[in-house]
Amino acid sequence: MEITTTSTNVKAIVFFLNINILLVLIFISVSCSRITYKNTGDIPVFFTPQNGHNKNFNINSDVDFYLFGLIPKKHTIFLDRLGKIEGFTEISKLEIYEKTSWKDFLYMFFSLGIYTPRTVLISGWGIKN
Repeated sequence: MEITTTSTNVKAIVFFLNINILLVLIFISVSCSRITYKNTGDIPVFFTPQNGHNKNFNINSDVDFYLFGLIPKKHTIFLDRLGKIEGFTEISKLEIYEKTSWKDFLYMFFSLGIYTPRTVLISGWGIKN
């Protein structure tokens, strides 16, 4: 028995992949997702360098959005709570990076945009207990 593939099947698969890539790229550029950063006052948070802040930290946080970022419309990250969880009593010189990693892109691609994760990296200095 001989198994053959038809060029029609291959063309259909290539067409599907091209359309999927195009849709993902379009929706990445018009995503409605929004991440806000707040401070509740649990610990002092500074964006400028402060004396005595000698411990460096890097916090990775994954933020989940759905339907190309339409749900939820807004996600809030509380900077002081993250610092407190890491054991800091004060944090300063904060740098916040939002990115779409390759892992995030692959999740979004293979879910056809139903799941749209984002990666947030927060780094800075602080005083640790």
